Amino acid sequence: MDYFYQRDIEGDDPFTEQIEPAVPFVLGVLINNVGQGVAQNLGILSGQPQIVNNEKALLVTFKLLGTSVQNSTVLPTFEALVGDIPANKTRTVVFELVSSLQGTMSNFNVTYKYITPLGDQRLSQVDSVVIHELTRLVHVDQDNIPDWLTNDIPEIGIPLPDHLYTSDGARYTVTPYNFANTTLHPVYSAGTTTVNVPAGKLRSTPGWVYLMFIDPLDTSYVISTATPTSPSPFRLNVWRTSS
Repeated sequence: MDYFYQRDIEGDDPFTEQIEPAVPFVLGVLINNVGQGVAQNLGILSGQPQIVNNEKALLVTFKLLGTSVQNSTVLPTFEALVGDIPANKTRTVVFELVSSLQGTMSNFNVTYKYITPLGDQRLSQVDSVVIHELTRLVHVDQDNIPDWLTNDIPEIGIPLPDHLYTSDGARYTVTPYNFANTTLHPVYSAGTTTVNVPAGKLRSTPGWVYLMFIDPLDTSYVISTATPTSPSPFRLNVWRTSS
């Protein structure tokens, strides 16, 4: 089982008069049945996130907005019925939440308990639980099941993603590029604004890449499309952050 927790939570800044809107964030689980038999009638009971170290003693609350299994929305609770998982197949569970305040989630911990239909906790079939710092829930193919862009290797400075976990259980290395010092010039034409991001050495980089740059436009502009210069069977994922 792989757990994915989102590091940066966007919400109201308690130290400003303006009330900033809460932006939904996700807590995800990728379950991989590596056995040769069917995992039958599997369910996950997840506790609501709790603040265990609040240095400013601020009142923080979380609200569950929705729960989904694979790409299907289910009853919004922290208990998700996953069902049967065939041998060597995966299932994905996503909990979507909002926080009353902005902040950073760290030191995320998971404990698990496996209980057989007869109530026996000794016969655990959970091989391992791995926790990942999530940069973004993404969709890199056409199955509409979430994939996970993560920062698994801690670094000094701006945290950049370094791995991609896809919904079929595969794991890929991601090469990050920080173009924060590169000035991009918008092109205005017929009511549409285009920003061309220089590919340069990206073309010679094998595998998945992550590109970060300073948005040259203000937030009144909405990202409508992202188009590669050459055809690709994979989906581009583009988003804005407040930091």
